[in-house]
Amino acid sequence: MIRRALFAGALALGLVAGAVSAQAPGQLVEGDRTTGAAGAAVTVTAYLSPTCPHCADWFTSDWPAFKAAYVTPGRVRMVWRELPTQPQQLASAGIIIARCAPAERYEDVLQALMAGQEAMYETRQPGPWLQAAGRAAGLDEAGIDACLADEDNLADLNARLALAQADQVRGTPSMLVNGEKLADPHLAALRAAVDARLAAPRAP
Repeated sequence: MIRRALFAGALALGLVAGAVSAQAPGQLVEGDRTTGAAGAAVTVTAYLSPTCPHCADWFTSDWPAFKAAYVTPGRVRMVWRELPTQPQQLASAGIIIARCAPAERYEDVLQALMAGQEAMYETRQPGPWLQAAGRAAGLDEAGIDACLADEDNLADLNARLALAQADQVRGTPSMLVNGEKLADPHLAALRAAVDARLAAPRAP
């Protein structure tokens, strides 16, 4: 039934369904999913796609070390945003399932999607991949089907594409540190950018 739900909706992305108001660098908008302390000195915004191999590499290799060094100690708050990449239909389905999850499970769904991505490509069977994401979200198969078939969820995803446009993000993974886009999203460059901002005096 997951396959039927996946293809039932008109997953024609690219038409932004709504505008997003201007935001200050590093400022959250409604619907953002986050990991880390709200009062952290630095905000890192990560644009990822569940079908992007480079995103999977970043999430499974760089993110655990970055989280342990910066996020868990309360120095950085991570903001998760989405930009579907090819195949967009599968990326969109994964994103929608992640956003159907309770906010505290969003990262768990990302973990399931990124960890299972290689096997999904090898088998060319997206069903088990989406089911694993659904389990991480706390959804049974009926819940996954309902999530994917809900046109409001697709409209929400389309509307949030405006955030990527506003941040001039055209590919994934992309990282912004306090609203400033990095040329290199990998761990060494991310750490350097964050360290520089942590060392700078904070505005009173």
